[in-house]
Amino acid sequence: MLTCFNRRFSQQNCHNFVRFIIRSKRRLSHVLTVATLRIASAEPMYSRSLSIRFEVLLYMAKHFRSLRIAGPAAMLVAAATPQLANALTIVPTFGAGATAGYQAAVNTAIQYYQNTFSDAVTVQLRFNGDESVGLGQSTFNVFNVGYTNFRSGLVADASSADDALAILSSVPAGANNPINGSSNFYMKTANMRAIGINQAGVTSCGNQGTFDACIDVKLSLTTLEGGDYNVATILQHEINEALGLGSSLGTFDPASVPSPEDLFRYQSAGVRSYSAQACLPNGDSPTRAFFSIDGGVTNIDEFNNCTNGGDFGDWISHSPEHVNDAYATPNGTVVMTAGNTETRALDVIGWTLTTRQSVVPEPSSFVLMAAGMAGLVGIARRKKNRG
Repeated sequence: MLTCFNRRFSQQNCHNFVRFIIRSKRRLSHVLTVATLRIASAEPMYSRSLSIRFEVLLYMAKHFRSLRIAGPAAMLVAAATPQLANALTIVPTFGAGATAGYQAAVNTAIQYYQNTFSDAVTVQLRFNGDESVGLGQSTFNVFNVGYTNFRSGLVADASSADDALAILSSVPAGANNPINGSSNFYMKTANMRAIGINQAGVTSCGNQGTFDACIDVKLSLTTLEGGDYNVATILQHEINEALGLGSSLGTFDPASVPSPEDLFRYQSAGVRSYSAQACLPNGDSPTRAFFSIDGGVTNIDEFNNCTNGGDFGDWISHSPEHVNDAYATPNGTVVMTAGNTETRALDVIGWTLTTRQSVVPEPSSFVLMAAGMAGLVGIARRKKNRG
């Protein structure tokens, strides 16, 4: 049964579009079951919202990557663009060594995330100036939420074509994660709330209170105080990790419990990469690892994948620099932008972009986490010192 409700999107156009999808998927052997399309003003956070069966979204994500689609598909996109009423809020608290210039730089850095992501989440971060760190450092706690709870929340939160493709290719249903077959799964507290798991920040920053993460920067090395390193790049690198980017490899002992970004770590098409290895004499990794949201077919960026002192969840060094490179570049100017690798990575681990359509999955996706919430134990802490 096909149901469409919207005066700006006719029943006939809706039906024609869904029939087109069904005919196309049969030719391409995509078994997508029943397609039900509904356009309605049902969601309080949107002035108009689109609800579409998740199987159909997956098909669209794979075969309609451009928004310049003629005919009914273009009408669907135009009619369904949501007007978001909610937005991410990052609340900075400043501690020791946080000069006026540093505070201004922090407020500028976090504005990007508040403009880019629409999650109705408030993230509490503590920012210090600390001359004892290498360059930048983030401290945070993680919870073992379990893979099933993570996936349920991620599917319910899916909102972009990248989300749909990533889930289809790399986040399969099941009790155990596809990385090492364990049912365990680590998440940071801000990222947990982004996918609907209500856990407040518990990270203590030297008896300064509890936060989602603490971020320390060695200001003397930054452009704020005559140094060579762009403070905006350093801050956004650390904020990205506070929001959930990073690998369990080289971070937690043992690393047998993976983290969200580890789901998109591949060495080739269909072959995952999840092992900490010593570097070769030339500094390269013996086994590559790259970020991919289509099951390893497309290499979006290369992870730093050997024990060279950098994080396994960061990128290799680039010229020009990327925000989450393991090692900062003197006189760099890079900052976060829409569509860059780090923004796409945050999207697929559960943060919702403001510029994408909303998707409401089928009811079975909402078999949420009540039974598993008692398992939120085993907090781990990690400090990260960027060179």
